[in-house]
Amino acid sequence: MAPAPAGRAEIVTYLAAFTDWVNTDPWPRDERFSGPALTPAAIERKLRVSELTRATRFDYDADDLAAHCRRLVILGPPGSGKTWLAKRTARRCAEKALDALAAGDSLDDIELPLYTTCSKLFSADGDIREAIVSSALMQISDLGSSRLIASLRTFFTERTSATLLVIDALDEALGPDERLRQADTLRAPWRIVLTSRPSSWNQQLIIDNDHFNHVGELQPLRYPTDVEPFIQNWFHQRPEWGRNLAAQIAQRRHLQEAATVPLILAFYCILGGRQPLPSFTRDLYSRVLKRILTGRWRGWDGHQPHVDDCLRALQGMAWSATSTQDPSGLGYWPDVFHAQPVRLGEAERNAVDHIAVPIALPDIDTDRTARRFIHHSMREHLVAEYVAGLPVMEAAEVLLPHLWYDPEWEYACPAAVAMHPQNDQLLRELIRRTMPTGLNNGSLYGTDACSGRILGRRFDLGLWHRHDRHPCVSRWPTGCW
Repeated sequence: MAPAPAGRAEIVTYLAAFTDWVNTDPWPRDERFSGPALTPAAIERKLRVSELTRATRFDYDADDLAAHCRRLVILGPPGSGKTWLAKRTARRCAEKALDALAAGDSLDDIELPLYTTCSKLFSADGDIREAIVSSALMQISDLGSSRLIASLRTFFTERTSATLLVIDALDEALGPDERLRQADTLRAPWRIVLTSRPSSWNQQLIIDNDHFNHVGELQPLRYPTDVEPFIQNWFHQRPEWGRNLAAQIAQRRHLQEAATVPLILAFYCILGGRQPLPSFTRDLYSRVLKRILTGRWRGWDGHQPHVDDCLRALQGMAWSATSTQDPSGLGYWPDVFHAQPVRLGEAERNAVDHIAVPIALPDIDTDRTARRFIHHSMREHLVAEYVAGLPVMEAAEVLLPHLWYDPEWEYACPAAVAMHPQNDQLLRELIRRTMPTGLNNGSLYGTDACSGRILGRRFDLGLWHRHDRHPCVSRWPTGCW
């Protein structure tokens, strides 16, 4: 016998737990601060979305779009704030619902949120409603009882009133798009917000040409309007550090541009305002990884791990989880991967777990553990570091199949070239293998079209001298690799 649908009290319990869950700080507690960890609600800024329609660009407040669109697709490159916006949208819906319930409104008159990821939705069993609800509820921490979870499943699978379904990270899911197309058949008043990198969006949802359906691209934060308040909120316990960091950014234009990317700005804050910020993104990621490995996480016992051992383990883990699809040969980086045991000390294993997070106990037969990296861009950086550690000919062999259209390698390829200690030689070898006539007169810059495709036009890689810029300069301000 199916459990009865959740009632008013059960929905209040769900919304309270849901709000806490989506407002959890994804980064380590800063050991320089005391008190509770930062929450996204305490530091986040409003984001803007642009939409290009018949050669006319429209700019919108992302919150306004998310509040009224029947179908909203949010596109953006790594670190642009897609998950930030997705969880903010779901949290704001939950907070509004709690206020309405406290005011005595009926459940049928209140919009309720569900949040899931494409990778979880694609792997869930059952019909589309069962898959949506089960994948959404499984992410939230203990709701109090199995009976409550069962009643919530019944409530949402049968619900015909207003529901906001937020589906995050299409780019991190592999497999057929059928689940998304099934979700698109959910009738109003169900609404859908979907986030993705641009390369993964292929019209999986039907977007009618009207005011209630939009596909837009996230815009960078504004400097200094958004950036400086973010820094002030982050360092509210040590405002002098915040002022120091803001001053550094104000003095260097390329840091101002990079800081408009939410993830990069968070990294700057993790590094803090007491030391010079790195000029290149590769150095930024390396420093941040080290701080996450050694930072005071929840449950930290004070033992410092050996960072180099942890990084080698993470690089190997990231590399082992890459593969290719047959017959296309495109990169295949599943969101959840199964890794061999980490043969390190307890402190190192715990540190590695904070970046490649275990999501299940080790398999009893294979001893492999299902894991997920805390951010896709960190995984890309670790893959690039692994490839950059290979000999030139071996690195060229790895990169060559992924130089052209391969979304999974779009960022890792140029980063690996930039980080390789013999990057000039590696770039020449890649050009030699892709151009029948090779280099003209030995000139690297004589093959700008080819090197531009290899390096990626999104990057100013800083391969040679810091002020000797390669012609391929970034459109999106993610800094210098």
